[in-house]
Order: sequence, then structure tokens, then C-alpha cells
Amino acid sequence: MRGFVHAVAIGRDPVQPKVLAYTAGRVRMRYADTEFTAITETEPNLDNRRHAFIARLFENNRISIVPLNRVEKFAEELRVRLQ
Repeated sequence: MRGFVHAVAIGRDPVQPKVLAYTAGRVRMRYADTEFTAITETEPNLDNRRHAFIARLFENNRISIVPLNRVEKFAEELRVRLQ
């Protein structure tokens, strides 16, 4: 399986998350079983309109969100999957 990990600042301009969602869609047109993960500076706060928009955008485009405080666990799980 192919996979991509991309750093995305959810507290800033929502253009970067939109570009990632668009790119994920285009890549999946060619490689359907591709995983995407967005590493974010913080857990999305769904009371924040920008965070909620980005969380929905990523969910709709099957992009996982991993905030920095969980990146070590993500890396360990990824290491196990790659072996």
C-alpha cells in the first residue's frame, strides 16, 4: 500500500489543507488504495470553525489526522506496519 505523510498547520490559512485534499483525490484516481496522514500542530478543536472545516474536509477525503502530541505513537505503529 502507498502512503503519504504531510505536515499541515490547521491554525492558519485553510488553503494548505484544501490542496492536500485535492492532491489526495488526484493520487487516488491513479492509486486507489493510498493512505494519507496529516500531521497537525494540535488536535482539531471542533468548536473552532476553521478546525471543524478542516476536520470534515480530511474525513471526507479519507485523510487521517495525527496531532504532534501523538506523533511518536503514530511513528511506532507505522514502523510495525512496515516490517
